[in-house]
Amino acid sequence: MQGASRGQAIAAVDACFVSSRILNLMMIQGAKRPIVCLVTDRSRLLTKKSNGYDQLLDFIRNAGIVGVDLIQIRENDLSDNILADLVSNAVEITKGTSSRIIVNDRVDVALAAGAAG
Repeated sequence: MQGASRGQAIAAVDACFVSSRILNLMMIQGAKRPIVCLVTDRSRLLTKKSNGYDQLLDFIRNAGIVGVDLIQIRENDLSDNILADLVSNAVEITKGTSSRIIVNDRVDVALAAGAAG
């Protein structure tokens, strides 16, 4: 990632990490943990040299690491094949985490890629 987009992605991951720390403190104090959902928007990760695809996968990987419960793939402008590839990769990189991948408006892609919904 280049320039401001890299900084934005790092800030977002930092925010997820801080949010997970706050949630852990809430749980220690007896509060119920809310469900945390990330909705993707690849356009925020675009640069002159990149379409944001690889950056989005990095973002999804980091969201899984910090414990985001649901990651909703909402990339309406992608072709069927590219969307299916993105979802398959997202499912693969979040295996072993508590995160679950869901796909906006594409049950067919979700089922084919092994997503949670």
